Amino acid sequence: MTATDRPLRAAVTAGLTVPPSPHPDITLSRPTAEVLRVRYRGWVAEVRGATVVVPQQNCPRGADPTDLITCLAVAASFRAGAHCVDPGASSPAAPDSGAQAAAAILRGAAAVAEQGWDRRGRDIYTCLRVSWTGHGHAVAYAGLTAALRALVPQGNLLAYNDTQLTGADIAALFRRAAAMVERRTAERGTSRGAA
Repeated sequence: MTATDRPLRAAVTAGLTVPPSPHPDITLSRPTAEVLRVRYRGWVAEVRGATVVVPQQNCPRGADPTDLITCLAVAASFRAGAHCVDPGASSPAAPDSGAQAAAAILRGAAAVAEQGWDRRGRDIYTCLRVSWTGHGHAVAYAGLTAALRALVPQGNLLAYNDTQLTGADIAALFRRAAAMVERRTAERGTSRGAA
């Protein structure tokens, strides 16, 4: 953070201004003095002091769940006390590193499922939460479940969990979600480079 960024960051944190958008696809607004709203490709996150809140999402069908991870990473960069972040930079809060962390968490959940998945006691959510906690909550949990929901019928993880599947089937779902996150991130990087 440079000396010129400090007054802007203080004004943003104090709710006095809306910061400039760090990327053309990102829209920032301030519905109240205490809330900074971040919108990215249909997804929304709100910054309230040092907390990033995920409000109920009204995304169009087919929205890319990896974009939610990006939205949350950008929102996290505006938390009180956070450093200014360029979303295209190679930093912990950059979109690509968020997607890499999400993929690692999903692969970790696959390993947890392989070790002892059980529909009632160690379900999809438990496997995911164990891996997410083990990775230090590196990305928002909602972004991880969005990636999984994109791969199951009607996006219903509970119904999918309750079908007659094995731990290997659940592990495969987690691995497909990790691959999807990585693939979509790579596709976005390729399309940005071509533009």
